[in-house]
Amino acid sequence: MQTSKIITIVITILILTSIFTGCGANQKTDTTASQLEQKPSTRTVKHAMGETEIPAEPKRVVDLVGLLDNMIALEVEVIAAQSAKSWAGFDFAPYELERHKGEIVPIEDGWTPNLEQLISLEPDLIIGFEGMEDNYEELSKIAPTIFLSHEWGDLRAGLRELGVIFNREEKAEEVIKEYDQIASEAKDKLQAVVGEDEETMFLRISNKFYRVYNNYGQVGRLLYDDLGFKLMKDYPVEEWKQDLSLEGLFVYNPDRIFLMTNSGAEPENLLNELEKSNIWKNLDAIKNDHVYNANDFMYYAQGPIGSKILMEQILQNIIK
Repeated sequence: MQTSKIITIVITILILTSIFTGCGANQKTDTTASQLEQKPSTRTVKHAMGETEIPAEPKRVVDLVGLLDNMIALEVEVIAAQSAKSWAGFDFAPYELERHKGEIVPIEDGWTPNLEQLISLEPDLIIGFEGMEDNYEELSKIAPTIFLSHEWGDLRAGLRELGVIFNREEKAEEVIKEYDQIASEAKDKLQAVVGEDEETMFLRISNKFYRVYNNYGQVGRLLYDDLGFKLMKDYPVEEWKQDLSLEGLFVYNPDRIFLMTNSGAEPENLLNELEKSNIWKNLDAIKNDHVYNANDFMYYAQGPIGSKILMEQILQNIIK
């Protein structure tokens, strides 16, 4: 009899324990579900035009600036981006199309965009840049709009700014760290073969000009800052660009030239004129076979992925 009572009590305790444990688990599950439901759907981001409330996880991003490479590096997908067709000959670089999962609609002119096209895309976030202020109000009516403010060509600042916008700060730092390591190794290899006093020119041929640049912008950052090439000593560093005549090229007479020719018939004609001239033939870079194809530099150097591709090409061309 006594044994029967003990067994009954034990069974009762076990049943009650099971009930309370189940209630606790259900309560924990309910709490977790509640926390998920309460996760904010938007965030407020500070940018060049003030503060803007944007989706916590944007799904339909439009890039009017030309920072597709950076966004791919941060694992951000876009639905449309600034095209490079008019000057580079392609909308987007092959390496970008290979790495981006979805289709990308080309925006012909991001600085003065077709508003009807943007409306039809139904974006949930638009990325612009300082200098587009005249369009900010109209763009903001279409979707939340963020204007970036980093110095153009500053790869690291650009990645960090996008990292904040897309809540990927840690990813941005990872990308920068990897890029800096690769650039440092490339710089060391180049310094072993490029003379300390050698001067380097980035020369761009457009429809009407022979243009050279200082270390401002994406190409200047890549060549002169990251890889350690030396700008021509007589170049006025306060001028981010100079448009030169054929005679002007001879005044600088650099040791190495990275040559870019815009797409189209007129730039090709200027290139032919250049290559036939005695001035060109007598430049030290020509005599020493130190002229390198840089047709993709302007576009590729805008982001970390393309910049790493360019560094590899530069090493292959110079270290033989």
